Amino acid sequence: MRRLAVMTAAVTLAFVFSASGNVARADVVWAGTNLVDLDATGLAEGSVAVWSNAGTLDGFVATNGWAEEVCGVGAMSLFGTNYFTGPGAPSSITGNQSVSIEVWAYNSSVKEEETLVAWGRRGATGANMSLNYGNHDIWGAVGHWGDADMGYDGGVPQPGQWHHLTYTYDGAVQRVYVDGVQNASESVSLNVHAAGGNPPALNPIRIGAQNNDAADPELFYVAAELSIAKVRIHSGTLSPQQVFNNYYVEKDAFAGCVPEKLPVDGGPIHRWSFSETGGAGITLADSIGGAHGTIVDHGSRDGNAGGGQVTLDGGDKSDSDYVKLPGDLLTAEMTAVTIETWATQHGLQGWSRIFDFGLDTTNNLFMAWTQGTDVNRDRAGIKFGDEAVVDDAMAPYTLGREYHIAMTVEQNVGPQGMTVVSLYKDGIYQGRAVTTHRLSDIIDNNNFLGRSQWADRTASASWNEFRIYDYALTESQLLGNTLAGPDVINAVPEPSTLILLTMAAAGLLAYARRQHKRT
Repeated sequence: MRRLAVMTAAVTLAFVFSASGNVARADVVWAGTNLVDLDATGLAEGSVAVWSNAGTLDGFVATNGWAEEVCGVGAMSLFGTNYFTGPGAPSSITGNQSVSIEVWAYNSSVKEEETLVAWGRRGATGANMSLNYGNHDIWGAVGHWGDADMGYDGGVPQPGQWHHLTYTYDGAVQRVYVDGVQNASESVSLNVHAAGGNPPALNPIRIGAQNNDAADPELFYVAAELSIAKVRIHSGTLSPQQVFNNYYVEKDAFAGCVPEKLPVDGGPIHRWSFSETGGAGITLADSIGGAHGTIVDHGSRDGNAGGGQVTLDGGDKSDSDYVKLPGDLLTAEMTAVTIETWATQHGLQGWSRIFDFGLDTTNNLFMAWTQGTDVNRDRAGIKFGDEAVVDDAMAPYTLGREYHIAMTVEQNVGPQGMTVVSLYKDGIYQGRAVTTHRLSDIIDNNNFLGRSQWADRTASASWNEFRIYDYALTESQLLGNTLAGPDVINAVPEPSTLILLTMAAAGLLAYARRQHKRT
């Protein structure tokens, strides 16, 4: 067990998340003058527990984050509707008190403001203090609703890897550090919110959301959709050297988190490569599953296949051709699915679809290029009565540029057995929704490319390839597919093929040796 002196007086709170169980383990330890490097199994040697496992997961809906392994690190994953509440007073940090907060965080797709840790309510004009991992240039790093707001200097820490993010306040200056190096600072005077005021002065420490009233929708407006491995809260101010030392001691455990480019475990169950040439009525072959589709003639706005793609002109739904695939592609036996395509949007059409599988407006699984014609907004989701959506994760799509686009749906995830809908663009995770809806809820009689179950306009777009897998591909596998491109199945060769290749290589080697002996 490694130890690192941080020379802080009073108390250090340490939350360490492991990759087991629904509610992540939360330990508070008395560290004295030594900050002990905790592991995921519990309290470190020599520490004294003063509060253990007393935190609760609170959620807007009945879905919880859960502990999982993220790039080889035990972490608590939050989904934007959940947060972790630590101890309240006297452990809350209030007034003009000095404080240091360290977080190891992983964020695949950074949004405007995502709260890592919120504490107390401080300042005459602010109802919240929080260390954030967001890309807003004013409050992306520190949220306060007042003068103490602060963004990361030079841009947000790079997504897709673990970062050590630290906030310190010494009574006069607040500082933010990224990976052991000071990133931004600001002189600010923080005072406790008026006693007896609204909101009140004291609040618990909260991980993953702002420290507002539970009924306040702003609490979840900035809720985190990321993973957190460690949180340490000190009642003193770490020096720049101490921050760097803490990062340096732990960095090796969080290194090497660039997604691998892996082959898929098995090929798709359906594959449309659009190698045909022709217009409405042409058969679009499914080369694997035999579920052949067609271009439907539906007015003056035409569709056609050619050059290895199927292209729709786009326009009003009542006057536009579209691609129809057979029904029952999502079988009742499926507990997971990956839908992927290489597609290009040519022109903006309101709420136009990349794909829409389902029955009608109350029952479908879909991805839309845009919300309306706003290039900075998009929507995807699963609808069964009510809708579980992922908003603004994939935008913007540049017109005329081909993207590798994928959605995975996994059932029975986590101890609650939830369904997770995840989105990927060019092999990189972008966002997700968590729901109680099931794949078996979807009655996919009407399966479209470019056409909506609603009265939305038909897409002006091309599809280079469209595939369906009966399992959820990982980010590494989807990145491998991105690099392989639309014309290659990025799968591990069958064992028989490997054996034949090995035998052939061995035969050639033996033949070469025989020839060498004869010379």
